[in-house]
Amino acid sequence: MAEQTIWSRLRSSAPYLVIVVLGILALANRHAYLESRERPADEAEAAVPVSQVQEVYPDAAEVADCDTRGEPCRVLDEEGELIARVIFSAGYVDDVTGYGGPVSLAIEVDDGETIRGLSLVDHSETASFVEDVRDAELLASWDGLTIEEAVAHDVDVVTGATLTSRAIIETVRETLTHYVNDRAARADPDGSDLVLLVRQILTVVFLVPGTVAAFSKEFRRRLETPILVANVIVLGFVARSLLSLSLFQGMILHGVNLATTWHLLVVLAVFAVVSIATGTNVWCTRICPYGSLQALVAKAGKGARLRLSGGVTRLLRRTRPLILAGAFVAAYASPGVDLAQIEPFAAFVLVGVPVAAFVIALTFLAISVVQPKLWCRSFCPTGMLLDTLRIRKRG
Repeated sequence: MAEQTIWSRLRSSAPYLVIVVLGILALANRHAYLESRERPADEAEAAVPVSQVQEVYPDAAEVADCDTRGEPCRVLDEEGELIARVIFSAGYVDDVTGYGGPVSLAIEVDDGETIRGLSLVDHSETASFVEDVRDAELLASWDGLTIEEAVAHDVDVVTGATLTSRAIIETVRETLTHYVNDRAARADPDGSDLVLLVRQILTVVFLVPGTVAAFSKEFRRRLETPILVANVIVLGFVARSLLSLSLFQGMILHGVNLATTWHLLVVLAVFAVVSIATGTNVWCTRICPYGSLQALVAKAGKGARLRLSGGVTRLLRRTRPLILAGAFVAAYASPGVDLAQIEPFAAFVLVGVPVAAFVIALTFLAISVVQPKLWCRSFCPTGMLLDTLRIRKRG
């Protein structure tokens, strides 16, 4: 009997052990990938050799000031005269890949930081795909826009060159998003620190209602809707405090900066304490902004429920661990993959949101009308990871 008990426990724990092993392998591979791509800060200008720039600006003799984040590089001729002010994607983005690898872009801007044109400066894409992109005039899609407008500008992929065109679009969006953030930090470093501090304090304060609700049914019954609204507005759109695979990946690989992430450590501490005390995953059930938004949508569509067959229900119960394992496998196979694109949480940032994250967010909000919190119950890899790590109450 004892042997059967041990065997049954090992068998029930096996999926979780496999997930943990896959996660460790993915992180190790990602770490090796990042080490191979790192370069010293004083070598930033070497990311854009003059030989590449000369394909776009034939008279270029020097690329200067590329080590100043939030400022365009200056392309100079042999006499030191300014030819163009350019934002090179290589200084901001290196993990967006097309058919053949990263697509490096030069984004030329005028004195008012309006985009004058985009050019390919380095890539390994198939010539026919690049030709399709040029014929479709994709690179002209951002001409005349301010940098802020370009970040939010919606551009369609080019049929026949889907991977190449998608890589260009994502590279433009991510490059300009990082550029805007760096410029804001340079212009008002104290102000940005103050905004971060306010967000951190709001996170800790608004953890309290959801945590209390995990212990008190009466409190939960009386204040359920206000708590959900506060989670969405304050923790989601204002504080932007969301747990995600990409967050955990960054904290493990790059270390924990207490000045910028102490509030998230508080979130994890609350999760651990409540899981011990109640056996529940308090983040997913009571606090997560996206889970709360789904719950509000479900309330609005109350009565419009879609009944699922027993087979579909059983299948959905097995989906979440498979997605988490799949995410780890994908991260191992392609260490440059952006994990933020497989979850909806980045949609709360609004600016520079990965298209995939935005689509996931809208899709599962719509589904919540007939199937409340389906993302949380059957698809969320972060929720599955938290459940795997959760300390269950005994007895």
